[in-house]
Amino acid sequence: MGWHLPYPALLLVGATLLLAAVPSQAATYYVSVAGSDTNAGTSPRTPWRTLARVNVGPFRPGDRVLFRRGDRWRGQLRPQSGSPAGPVLYGAYGRGPKPVLLGSVDKSRAADWHNEGGNIWATGESAITQVLAALPAPTLTALPWQLYTEGGGAATGAVADVGPVSFRVDCTGSGSGSNHIQLYLMPFGIEAGKTYRLLFRACASEPFGARLPELMRPTPPWTAYTSAPAHRLVTIGTEWRTFSQLYEAGVTAADARLTFFLGGQLPARATLWVDRLSFAESVPAEAAGDLPMDVGNLIFDDGTCGTKIWQWHGRGPQHQDEFRYDEERQVIEMYSVGNPATHHRSIECALTRHIIDESGASYVVYENLDLR
Repeated sequence: MGWHLPYPALLLVGATLLLAAVPSQAATYYVSVAGSDTNAGTSPRTPWRTLARVNVGPFRPGDRVLFRRGDRWRGQLRPQSGSPAGPVLYGAYGRGPKPVLLGSVDKSRAADWHNEGGNIWATGESAITQVLAALPAPTLTALPWQLYTEGGGAATGAVADVGPVSFRVDCTGSGSGSNHIQLYLMPFGIEAGKTYRLLFRACASEPFGARLPELMRPTPPWTAYTSAPAHRLVTIGTEWRTFSQLYEAGVTAADARLTFFLGGQLPARATLWVDRLSFAESVPAEAAGDLPMDVGNLIFDDGTCGTKIWQWHGRGPQHQDEFRYDEERQVIEMYSVGNPATHHRSIECALTRHIIDESGASYVVYENLDLR
């Protein structure tokens, strides 16, 4: 691949780079695309395979995590902290080009795009629609729906008669804060490093904008259990529609809670129906081809870029390689004379997130990694 992008303030904000004596008990872990996450990871003959396995560690001060040269990974690396006694080092082993960490989703196949008319091509939705056409069997069916109101929120809930896990919310007062009406399911288990997909159907007597559910801790401080984009808004209309959301679990917990924050959004005197909820382990967004967050750039071939429409005010892309990201549909719309994958040799969709998430990490060293 011939394209490289600068990542100012990406890696070193909050990181402390140290030249410290490595503790004698320090371990070295190896990662290779030919490995397996069930391996011990402690030798080049038994390497781990995925970033998800690396992200859960656990590592001690002075430990080293080495990626095999010549290999590539897609996703996000979430480092763990070392200490003044020794940093945790993320580096490379073997011979050849530096290991590559890609913060993008590949859309280089013709099947990744479909024509929406007028030389407008969109990613993924046709394939996703096929998947959602046959919703999996509902899960979490043993858990009761629970409705909570506070502040100015006023609503009643009841099991509805439109599906095996359906629930109905009748709103009499919307409230002003999103927490004023909460519809939730709990508790259930999740495992750190794994990705989960939520699917559900919903409709309402009156269209409204709603936040997709948050995967969270059920007690104070009410923190998120996932790195999924927060506060993603969708429109729930008067016709049944299926919604999909991916969550990357950041912790292992037995008390996870899925919460629909409806306050200030569900209109007074409106009714909401939720049906056919499924929550199950899934492949990561990069492997599924999903675009779960804003795409900041399209990178073609040897480094040329698309032109993004930031404020499009109703007009779609009108020139070759001009594009926009549709947050609600989670797709790219791009103008192209012919399928974009036949117009370009490669198309990388750069997600607007850090390749390395430095949040809360310190005493970390990176060396010999190729970030793109």
